[in-house]
Amino acid sequence: MISPDELLREAHSKTYRLPEGFGGYSARVVVAMDGVRATGSVVVGPTGDVDFVDSDGFGARSGAFDWTRRQVAALAAERRPLDYEAATGCFDKTLDPDDGHPMGRLVRICDPCRSAYRIEDGVITQVESTLGRDRLVLTVQVRGRICDGRSVPLQFTIGHFDSVCGTLVCTETFCDNYVGIHGALLPASRQVLTIADSNVTIGRIRFEDHELLSDSPPGPCPHMGTQLARWPETMPPPGLVPSRN
Repeated sequence: MISPDELLREAHSKTYRLPEGFGGYSARVVVAMDGVRATGSVVVGPTGDVDFVDSDGFGARSGAFDWTRRQVAALAAERRPLDYEAATGCFDKTLDPDDGHPMGRLVRICDPCRSAYRIEDGVITQVESTLGRDRLVLTVQVRGRICDGRSVPLQFTIGHFDSVCGTLVCTETFCDNYVGIHGALLPASRQVLTIADSNVTIGRIRFEDHELLSDSPPGPCPHMGTQLARWPETMPPPGLVPSRN
């Protein structure tokens, strides 16, 4: 019988992360957010820190500027190198009985955030964690597979719940795409649809003119291969071939 640690370790190894020693990158960003359009240039350091070297295009649009910084930082954090043993690997885990859930088996982590992961066919399909009153449930709809068999989430939704009363506070739906640049898979675009109360907000970032900060490329250039569509009605992003899990 497989252990919860084995399940999670395999899923961790199948998720694409930037290579160890990755030196960061710079790129031009083009942002559209509820009728506001802005441009700028960002530098993302090796630890995921984000600096704007040219934010004049944002002018007085501080809301768009702050939103862009948060999203660029989040993308960097999602792909940064992460040792399994230094992350979830160091916590005790339990595996719930197989309940036939469509998202797979549930692994519970004995960590301060009361995290839990659902895993199906060796990939993470759902993540749950609690930070104060904010209970997050992230559900992956579509993953993109690269040439070495690892994959990245391309479409996912985060539900934010009040952990005290259990009510839904808001939802965020993300659509991401990536491009291979000299041995690193870097963000090409991100769109976020946020629904909270009666408000609907849409923001989109396009990354252009990527340049690596390190002089030595970390390895062969990855490229996107097949898309892993969880449901056949999910439409693939341009350039990806849909396939079933």
